[in-house]
Amino acid sequence: MRTRSALFGVVALLAGFGTATSVLAATGAGTISASVVSTSAPVAGRKAIGKFGSKPADSKAGKPWTGGSVSSFKFNPDVGDPLKPGLATGNYVIMYETASTPGGANDIKTFAQFSYDASTKSCTILAHPSVITGSGNCGGAGQPVCADPAVGKCTVTQYQIAGLPNVFAVPSGQGSGTRIRIATLPTPAGCPTGTLVLGGTELYPVSGPPSHTCEAGTVLGVVGIADGVVCASGEGACP
Repeated sequence: MRTRSALFGVVALLAGFGTATSVLAATGAGTISASVVSTSAPVAGRKAIGKFGSKPADSKAGKPWTGGSVSSFKFNPDVGDPLKPGLATGNYVIMYETASTPGGANDIKTFAQFSYDASTKSCTILAHPSVITGSGNCGGAGQPVCADPAVGKCTVTQYQIAGLPNVFAVPSGQGSGTRIRIATLPTPAGCPTGTLVLGGTELYPVSGPPSHTCEAGTVLGVVGIADGVVCASGEGACP
């Protein structure tokens, strides 16, 4: 199965993870549900750090584009219990990686920044700057409808991640190569949602060698992988 665009790895979470069915399940045509598994040292009886889900979502006239799907996350709060891992209040990043060619290495990366409030167990995933009201790229005459973040809902569409500049920037990708990780984000200003790297070249927000800070933190969880290899030696944001 091929995605509409490789930067839309959020909907390409297929069996290529090599995961156990207890943490990854297809619940319907194009619908995925999975656990966000903690990457800390394995502890017997430890619960997942959260949940992930993605489903098809058609765009409707007069409403913000969806890009074809909507994804949602739910995270547990950090309560200091090693058997119940979670997130503390702060800034985090969702890291999507996929391949630009069938069977190829994961050479495309895109990121979505989000904030988490442990006291309310709520999350807000920031949208690409180009689709937010007031950006000058949406909401005007002849422009698409703006797609502002769903505050406290922890949901995001393909269009909110890709934004206007990069929606057709990369070729189709192979869904089975997709990996989704959750990491801390020490420098939020250097990692706007939609940051896109293709084959080592950053297409957004700059053109050239990567300058983003999206991988400066520590990986806390991986979607659908139970005690598996979450990163290689020397890889960005490797715990």
